[in-house]
Amino acid sequence: MLCRRNDGLTPTRSKRGSNHERVDSGAAFSGTYASLGHPADLDDRHRQGVRGVSHTGHWAFDIHQHVPLPIVHPVKFISERTERRPLACPVIFRVLTSEAELLEAARLRYLAYDIHVPYKNTQGLEFDEYDKYSIPMGGFAVENGVPRLVSFLRLVTRELQPRYAQFVRNLVRTHGAEALRAAVEREPLSPFPSSTEVLGQPRRYPASAKRIIQEFNASDDTCELSRTISHADYRGLDLSRKVMEFGIMLCLERGLYHAIGSNDPRLTPMYNKYGYVTLPEVPRIDNRSVECVSDVVFSDFRQLPSKTDENVRRITAKYARDRYFCICPQTGCHTQDHPLDGGPECPRTRLPVYQPSAVYP
Repeated sequence: MLCRRNDGLTPTRSKRGSNHERVDSGAAFSGTYASLGHPADLDDRHRQGVRGVSHTGHWAFDIHQHVPLPIVHPVKFISERTERRPLACPVIFRVLTSEAELLEAARLRYLAYDIHVPYKNTQGLEFDEYDKYSIPMGGFAVENGVPRLVSFLRLVTRELQPRYAQFVRNLVRTHGAEALRAAVEREPLSPFPSSTEVLGQPRRYPASAKRIIQEFNASDDTCELSRTISHADYRGLDLSRKVMEFGIMLCLERGLYHAIGSNDPRLTPMYNKYGYVTLPEVPRIDNRSVECVSDVVFSDFRQLPSKTDENVRRITAKYARDRYFCICPQTGCHTQDHPLDGGPECPRTRLPVYQPSAVYP
């Protein structure tokens, strides 16, 4: 594992019994997260102060000792019908570092999730209560020396990320509507978006499945990679895979080995590439956040499929040296992640200064 760099981010390994801190007041939340039951009970339990779960060292559930559900490869649907095409410019993948970058990410997210955003706003921004606890990352296409954010992913952690929490609050104060502000300031009812959806399922959902999720939530080596997005104009370049592999690398660097997720069942075969599997013990859910039935998937990033494992290792070596990872259209580019030195578009020659782009309306 790489030594952690002092990059201003909150370390993502929890101490036993640590609590989230509220962004608005700095006061400690009454527990790490609420342990959800039936949705009708949530308001009363939240008012009474729900005791948080204690952190354990590691999630003891070995997903590879259980028989995953059989994979059913579906007929392709519209969002998958993208022809592969060659890369026309370098794309740099790295952690976002400024309010301007986070603002552009929020606009990209709004474009992608428009019909599911519960709070419409004329500014076209999408944030939620988990962004305070997330490390955002993305892919920047460098065209004519100008980088544009064209791909996005966030790593949802257990801990408040003060730097990004302040960025989000500043952006909401400047650009956001009141409903957006309320969504951001709301405390998560569970550490991760997908676990919140599982624990909020109706009473008929198996209690044993919810116990598995509660154990997952209580462990300090767990996380969620969510909001995987590529701009429509840049699809067909395999950017989603690259940003996912970059995200997995960051998880491993921070000791976050187990991940949860929820997705349209038609996308589950794609997530299998990153080691995600469905479990018979945790059936599909009615995912209210995206208004569809979803598979609940888990991955142990220490046991990745061979191709993904090889790619993550290359990204790790590149990131350790330069603190970014890139792909390049040059045919002479060694292994597609170490660009040739020289040339105005090459990130090794000059890392472009970020400028807000005109890609989004």
